[in-house]
Amino acid sequence: AGQDPDDIIRSNGPDAFREMLGTSTSMVDAIWNMEREAEPLDTPEQKADLKARLIQIIEAIKDQTTKSFYRRDLFDIYLEFAFPKKFKKGVGLTDKISPQASANLLHYVNGGARTSLGHAVLAGFARRPHLIGAYIEDLWSIHPRDRALAEGLELLDATLILLEDGFDAPIALGELARWSKANALPFLRKNVPEDHAEAALAQALRLLVRKPALEKNMEIAEAEFVKTWSHEANEAKVAATLAKIRFDDEAKDFWRKWARDI
Repeated sequence: AGQDPDDIIRSNGPDAFREMLGTSTSMVDAIWNMEREAEPLDTPEQKADLKARLIQIIEAIKDQTTKSFYRRDLFDIYLEFAFPKKFKKGVGLTDKISPQASANLLHYVNGGARTSLGHAVLAGFARRPHLIGAYIEDLWSIHPRDRALAEGLELLDATLILLEDGFDAPIALGELARWSKANALPFLRKNVPEDHAEAALAQALRLLVRKPALEKNMEIAEAEFVKTWSHEANEAKVAATLAKIRFDDEAKDFWRKWARDI
């Protein structure tokens, strides 16, 4: 009694700590306080490290039922800490958000074609949490251009963990489901066959994942050509350019096919 997890580990070793994790409900707050104070939490990367440390502790719990409840409780605290403004605990699908939050969302949504599509894709998955697991690797291949996208991806990841443990999706997911104003996209429209909506969502995700890699390849090929002026570098530059052109054509086809009403 009176010992925090760090004291337990130093005094008795990790096995004693794991044993207490499996038997003491008061350890949830102790774990959270210890890990929250362990490192600065000023950046998205530092918050991601905090989540990773929490997962590592949770995975040390041997009893699966106990592990599930610790995961749920710790992730509930983590989500409230990580997303205090955008994902206020208790906000549901039918609740209104503040004027400032609305202005922020419009700023993000209107921040360029790729950012708009990124928010639309995250909103599409928030409305279909059962699909997150099948696409989680592609989702984490997205390179977010703003903090909101990074936090939205974090929320989808946390949702997947909760669903896999048999819990309901967090209430905060309702806020993410309302992010995008691109309502002409089938995965955000009402009365669209679900197979069409899911096909469009999958294609939109592929576009998001592929574009940064193609742009990077073009930059590398251009730099190599300027440096060497070799035949091989020129061929690589042409190949990268053609790949980007094909991608742009595919993107245009996507908008023509799925978003003809925009």
